[in-house]
Amino acid sequence: MTEHSPDQEPRLLEGSSADRRTVTLEVVGGAVGSENVAYATERIEQLCRHAPGSVDCRAHLFALVDDHGRPMAIAEVLVLAGDVVICAGAGATTVHAAIDDLAARLNRRIMTLGAGDERLARESQAPSSATTRVSSTRERMPSLR
Repeated sequence: MTEHSPDQEPRLLEGSSADRRTVTLEVVGGAVGSENVAYATERIEQLCRHAPGSVDCRAHLFALVDDHGRPMAIAEVLVLAGDVVICAGAGATTVHAAIDDLAARLNRRIMTLGAGDERLARESQAPSSATTRVSSTRERMPSLR
């Protein structure tokens, strides 16, 4: 495992809620510049602020040149938001592009998670007739015994 540089230490995010939000970023291989580490940390922190509950985020950056001399970069993240695990990863020819792709994917997953919470809240406020309809549908389903 690669030793952490000062900008790779776990960072507790500031926020208005009492929920704990931590982001850890590690360079796991290749030559990744400090400007890319800072950029990735900033993008991931921004997105994690939108995740519900307590957040523990682990991100990895990797850069290499393949056997044919082509550059390749990989960015991946694992986010534990409350009791939900969110994974995202991306590959590109530059670290910056991999981070941008990763951020877009992570954003979609976090926003989908938030939309799911809103949907559940709306369903819990549904009229009783809707609940009755769902119950009667379940009664008609065949048993799997």
